[in-house]
Amino acid sequence: MDISKSINLFAKAKNSLAGGVSSNSRIRELPSPPFFNRGIGSRIYDIDQNEYVDYILGRGPLMFGHSPKFILKEVEKHIKYGQVFGTANKLEIELSEKIKSIIPSADLVRYATTGTEIVELALRLSRAFTKKSKIIMFEGQYHGWTDNTLVPQINNQDRSMLASEGIPNQLFKNIITVPWNNIELLNNIISNNHHEIASIITSPAPDCEINKEFLKSLRYLCDKWQIILIFDEVITGFRLSIGGAQKLCDIKPDLSTFAKALGGGFPISMICGKLNIMSLLEKNKVYHGGTLNSNIMSLSASNAALSYLISNEKSIYKQLYEIGAQLINGIKEHALKYNIPILIQGDGPMFKLSFIDDLEKPKKSNSIYKKFYSLMIQNGVRIEYGDYSGSIWFISTEHNLEDIKITLNSIDKVFEKISNN
Repeated sequence: MDISKSINLFAKAKNSLAGGVSSNSRIRELPSPPFFNRGIGSRIYDIDQNEYVDYILGRGPLMFGHSPKFILKEVEKHIKYGQVFGTANKLEIELSEKIKSIIPSADLVRYATTGTEIVELALRLSRAFTKKSKIIMFEGQYHGWTDNTLVPQINNQDRSMLASEGIPNQLFKNIITVPWNNIELLNNIISNNHHEIASIITSPAPDCEINKEFLKSLRYLCDKWQIILIFDEVITGFRLSIGGAQKLCDIKPDLSTFAKALGGGFPISMICGKLNIMSLLEKNKVYHGGTLNSNIMSLSASNAALSYLISNEKSIYKQLYEIGAQLINGIKEHALKYNIPILIQGDGPMFKLSFIDDLEKPKKSNSIYKKFYSLMIQNGVRIEYGDYSGSIWFISTEHNLEDIKITLNSIDKVFEKISNN
């Protein structure tokens, strides 16, 4: 596969753009991050005219694939009357009413632009409401790139991707990191520190899997010790179900954060939660702002996305889970054929594929997954660079049986090469 134009453009980009990219995660795609210039449905095209079946989908937002006509049509309808008004508008109300009708925990809603900043608001609200300062996070989970969340953690991932220079050491004293699914340890930590703990923040489906019993235990401990439970649904929201992962596990968090799929490819994030906590914003006791919050493009896109989901809920999620299941089953069959041990977590709309040999030998320089990633790209299947052992795959409503056939044919070739080597 020829990517010479991308390589040349990357070299040029580094002369004016720090690192040649606008997000550090993109630097890892060596020898060059691909430069794309077109995306339609489940396919994406680079400047070297290579075509890929896309399972990154903008790292999660493109639940309806690239360039969904029904979203673009709605954006075009509203954008001609203005883009950013700097005040309230009717589209906010329409979207908020939709969200309240489908998210179990949504008494009130507030919008921002990115997942990172909406998580920051959730942490601030939890501290303001409880008058406590410490936050419990779980090892290996990512909640954004700010000083409050990008803390060193003990986990199997490369530490360099989870921490950063420039973060004051004193901030770490307010963050407690705990292993996932260790309820005994968590209970001991909370028992000894509950007077300082404002909230517990977690994805309800880390590594794409919902552990309902552990989440129930979190809800119980938070109720017992008057701690705020925050579900970070930036990735899982609207993707696993119309009501998010919280609807699937039937657990109501005190606060929830959403982004990615909400905007269908346009930048928007949202926090929702209990009236008594969210009302701190209304009373102006907790400050939150943003110039581009509730811009016309993002609101119209989100209204279109949720209207489409609400009208077609059964058929959409049936398709996502069925297509995802066919892909997962096919990957497992090929892995068995070539005697390659793999682990697949989650199902349907999003799942994580890892290689067991990599998981058993952390930070192995000759990672099987890295070989798999490189070969899949060369065979026209776009997947996430991920960590040393695997990555998340996203399914859109535009993926079809032909895409699955192409993908599994590529996997067969790639697994054969890996097996021979």
